Amino acid sequence: MVDDCGTTVVEATTDGGSSGLVHLLDIDPRKYPVLTWRWKVLELIPGADNTRADAEDAPARVDISFAGDTKKLSVQDRVFFTLVKALAGLDMPYATLEYIWGNGAPRETVVINTWTSRIRMILVESGADRTGAWVTERRNVYEDYRRVFGEEPGRITAIGINTDADATGEKAQAYYGDIAFLPERFWGGEQAAAARTPTSELQSSACPGEAN
Repeated sequence: MVDDCGTTVVEATTDGGSSGLVHLLDIDPRKYPVLTWRWKVLELIPGADNTRADAEDAPARVDISFAGDTKKLSVQDRVFFTLVKALAGLDMPYATLEYIWGNGAPRETVVINTWTSRIRMILVESGADRTGAWVTERRNVYEDYRRVFGEEPGRITAIGINTDADATGEKAQAYYGDIAFLPERFWGGEQAAAARTPTSELQSSACPGEAN
């Protein structure tokens, strides 16, 4: 935890590995579909490309885990889930939706994980245009899940932040600010309708009163 312009944020760093933090939840995405957060990436990871399995690193990720009926999983996904349980002692969530700050494809590109189809990524930010500054994001998780997985989402069971460079062996650094789930009606009227539309707002890299 570090101070940024008088606000406490999370600093994540990794050197050839993966740095993450997970918080367990129990949220109905129909009632609280809107996810907002702030993040800042200082620079991209050299050689990272989220369309390639051997270079699939990202300096910043926000991961949403969902419950579901594991009996519906394909044989390949069930084998992968069993392998993860055996090696890491962890139960894989039924589905994971990742919002990433990546590279190798345009913004809004959807990438399916090469190991399991139950992890799918959306490149919310891509490239170096906005590095060095805070960016505030707003997504409708309910509608993103339906679009990406082609089914109704179960309950949200966890949210995580992850900074990883294990595929490339490089270093990475990112900052994460406020994260919140909100009901669509929070905005009211036309603003509630606008909450269904993803937004991305660039902020200054300097603190108030400082020169850019």
